[in-house]
This record gives sequence, structure tokens and C-alpha cells, in this order.
Amino acid sequence: MNTETGKCKCGCGETPEWGDYVPGHDLRHRSQLIDRSGGVDKLAELLELVDAYAVGEIGEGDLGKGIRRLRAR
Repeated sequence: MNTETGKCKCGCGETPEWGDYVPGHDLRHRSQLIDRSGGVDKLAELLELVDAYAVGEIGEGDLGKGIRRLRAR
């Protein structure tokens, strides 16, 4: 359970009976994250950048440049 606040992780302010989300709100949260990122394709590119950084393929500078590039589009 979301023990820090006890509230639904989608940000609706409701309190789930169990788990981190009110039923169906996990899908709401997923949709919010996709919209915030600029779409599924941009979100996938962001995750590719994070993965490359995590395994040492790119450094912090390249990660930052990649993020700025994605946000500019």
C-alpha cells in the first residue's frame, strides 16, 4: 500500500481500500504519465535513455541532452 500518504497514487485524493490505487485509477495514472511525456513514443525514448545511462553507455551530459531534446519536440 502507498503507506506514505494512504492516498491513491493517481493524485485524485481518494483513499484506496487496499493497494496503491482506487480500482481503475492505475489506468488513469498510466494515461496521465503518457500524456505528460508527450506520448508513448517519447516515453519509450526516455526509458531507452535511462536504460543506457543505467548501464554506463551514456553519461549524465548525454542523458540531459537527450531529455532536453525529447522535451523540445
